Amino acid sequence: MNRLAEWKSHYTKLKIELQRLSAEVNQNLQQSAEAHLTSIDHKINRIEEKFRSHLRKENTDLQQRFRKWHQVLLPEGHLQERHDNLLTWFKRWHQNVLINLHHYAEPLGKEFIVIEELTESDK
Repeated sequence: MNRLAEWKSHYTKLKIELQRLSAEVNQNLQQSAEAHLTSIDHKINRIEEKFRSHLRKENTDLQQRFRKWHQVLLPEGHLQERHDNLLTWFKRWHQNVLINLHHYAEPLGKEFIVIEELTESDK
């Protein structure tokens, strides 16, 4: 946005110079130049609004992604491993979780096992 502000400042200086020059030539040219410059001002303001709207939307999307990741990493404001642990899964699925862990786990392996519950939309 700094570049846009710089450009607008440069445009304002040019506009003042054009107004001065057109006034020196004659009143009809001055009125015509004023009308055109007013039209240009409106178009520049509209472009600036679009820039701001785009940046605001981009910022909102980024904030929503941060909130989503915050909820995933810190459910109910706590670290996930303190919130969702093996007892939570065991309570929900009883022995099935132990059977699956036994089936997929490699006791001497270096890999982690990630357990996640699929919702209907994930299936």
